[in-house]
Amino acid sequence: MINKVDIKKIVFTQESQFHTLKHFSRINTSYRKQLYDNYSNKQIDAQLNSAGSKFHFDLAKNPLDLIEILTKEDVKYFENALIVEFDKSNYPDGIGEDNLIKIDKLSEEQKKKLIRDKGIYYLPDIKIKELAFQINFILKLMQDSYIVSTIFPGKFAPPFPNKALMDDITYKSTIEFWNMHCILS
Repeated sequence: MINKVDIKKIVFTQESQFHTLKHFSRINTSYRKQLYDNYSNKQIDAQLNSAGSKFHFDLAKNPLDLIEILTKEDVKYFENALIVEFDKSNYPDGIGEDNLIKIDKLSEEQKKKLIRDKGIYYLPDIKIKELAFQINFILKLMQDSYIVSTIFPGKFAPPFPNKALMDDITYKSTIEFWNMHCILS
């Protein structure tokens, strides 16, 4: 179980930071320049243009800003995650957009437009503005530190199903979740 002392043991590799770019629409120039050692402009832009929930730029200019939030806000601790919730009265426009929606909330017309790719449903070209008021930090314990897997705004969502990386119970539960949800793209 993660506790407050362990926040100092969080490691956010550049690979995980790059993965987390999927949850940004843009990043500040100085951070982009730091990525050039390992990633091209085309790779960075592809991440930024990925479908999924997105952070507002005024909350975080880059993934490293999100780690700083852990030191300033109240954090809920779970086995492999940290969650920070934001008060709607302090953040009336949310901290980002949550582009995850339950399929049963879609109209029949919208359901007909769903696209399934690698077991995940996507709903293209539909804008349903759902504000996010929560940040999810997904972590892996490695020896005596916690490695950030990803960070995203909005409702908690499990990783995409991957039979090679998951035990049977986890795999089945992630399939169940992703069969009931779609990503607005």
